Amino acid sequence: MSLGFYRLIYYACLYLLGMTRTANGITLTVIPSNRVTVNQTVTLQCMLDPNPTPPVYVSFAIQSPHSTVCSLEPSFGVCKNTPNPCIDMYSASCPSDTQYSIQVTVPWDWNEKSVACRTVYNQSNTVIFSVMVGPLIQIQAVTKVNETERVVLAGNISSNPLSNVSWYDGSHMLKFENAVNTTYLIIEEAKCADTRNFTLTASNAVRVNVTSSVQLIVNCKPVSDVINITLGVTDITGIVFSTTVIAYPRPQYALLFENGTKARDILDNIKVNAINNFTIHFNKTIIQQDDFGFYRLFINNTFGETVIYVAVLPQLLVGTIQRL
Repeated sequence: MSLGFYRLIYYACLYLLGMTRTANGITLTVIPSNRVTVNQTVTLQCMLDPNPTPPVYVSFAIQSPHSTVCSLEPSFGVCKNTPNPCIDMYSASCPSDTQYSIQVTVPWDWNEKSVACRTVYNQSNTVIFSVMVGPLIQIQAVTKVNETERVVLAGNISSNPLSNVSWYDGSHMLKFENAVNTTYLIIEEAKCADTRNFTLTASNAVRVNVTSSVQLIVNCKPVSDVINITLGVTDITGIVFSTTVIAYPRPQYALLFENGTKARDILDNIKVNAINNFTIHFNKTIIQQDDFGFYRLFINNTFGETVIYVAVLPQLLVGTIQRL
């Protein structure tokens, strides 16, 4: 026989099974619909055929795995022997021995769950819920890596329907993906300057522009904006210089003479410009003869060190050198 004949038999069997469920004398209806937004309240209504076989008990339950929501027993238009949650939480109603209902605020975890009602003898048709919900982003708030390592920033998005997502560096879009529940932003080789906040944005038909941020921190040795500093000093100008350093974590520093002894009476401070950006400043107003000479500024953290060579010379000598 042809494949089409067997397919016809298959659909005929499904139809007969559906007719059997209807003939069982119990029907579940969801009002207004089983397609809802999260936390929307619906009415689950269970109707029995007239003159149901006693004893009459009706329960509403989630299938696979089975979990009873409410069990009802009618008594002259009211529900008797009914647990308080069914009355207080679900507004259970038993207006007759053939009609039963509860009101449910549908949670997100009911998405794709099957619900049915049943008596001692029969079970109703099953209704599968589709719970519409806006994006909920789960992302690690802070990610730390070492310089040159591969970075993988991951975001998990719970939503129905699936969400469109975008990664941003400030206002600059780095990546866009359509209809996903997991997304990745990859940096093949991390650099110190990559330390920053990245933003993940998700949108679907229920809610748009849901955002979450991740802070990427790259551990790195100090890198200065200069290698050599030459100062022409007079009695009026004194010693004043600074350098900007990129590093993480915060660097330590020491200004030493070329022979390794500590510089005398030179004031210093460090300004934090950003989590990985610092300005180190030195100054001395009153100059003495032994302040002239060559220094080394050592800047280090747990990931390495950089050295800046500083020459403090009389202004006249600097001018002579420059003319040469």
